[in-house]
Amino acid sequence: MLEELLLFLVEAAWCVAIPAVHTLKCVKQGGAEAYAQWAIYWVLYSFICAAGFALDWVPAYVYFRILVLAYLAFPPLKGPQAVWSMLETQAVARVKPFVSNLFQQLSPK
Repeated sequence: MLEELLLFLVEAAWCVAIPAVHTLKCVKQGGAEAYAQWAIYWVLYSFICAAGFALDWVPAYVYFRILVLAYLAFPPLKGPQAVWSMLETQAVARVKPFVSNLFQQLSPK
């Protein structure tokens, strides 16, 4: 019970409150690169939280989730851009042949 409370407080402070403050600062100051970092962070955060509904049964998932979110939330590491570019590269590599084939089939001959 106490462990769950501490994990919740760590996640709430480090993975939600601090990124929220940074996001609000970027919105006020208008820094495009920093704003992109925090926008990507919130997209990844929502994916990780959504995956949590299916992965809560995994024994160490809560610790793994907090570690990943802490990495993403630490601004100097620029974790969101690194993870996003990796995911984007993988997604484009997998979807590109399908889309190319679809366009070939749909194009008028």
